[in-house]
Amino acid sequence: MFSTSDTVSIQVLHDGDDPIFHRDIRWPNIIRLPPCALGEPSKWILIDWDDSSGFPTQPAKHLNSENHAPEVFQEHHHGEVDVWGVGKLIIEASKWIIGLSLDIIKFGQCMQGDNRPTARDALKKLKYLTY
Repeated sequence: MFSTSDTVSIQVLHDGDDPIFHRDIRWPNIIRLPPCALGEPSKWILIDWDDSSGFPTQPAKHLNSENHAPEVFQEHHHGEVDVWGVGKLIIEASKWIIGLSLDIIKFGQCMQGDNRPTARDALKKLKYLTY
């Protein structure tokens, strides 16, 4: 599923001594590669790293507040802005992916809430919900 591969990417970027935050996770910045072989899943790639940042982060005032986490407009935000973006991807995808699990949709809403999981915890939960 799209959100699992994106969450793997952001979890790797957020971990470590010098974390990187994409800060602009939304459908126009996701491309889908076809499967390499029959029966393999598609690969989803996060593109457009122009707004990415390490810590300490500065407000990204030029971004649209409808498509971005509230924290992205404040100083010193962290990975919560990327988790919020993946949650938005899930919620938006629920409009066109027929049969998307209600548990996954609810978790997407949780990823946009005040008590967001880390990217690592979100990945664990999404893997659990998709298998």
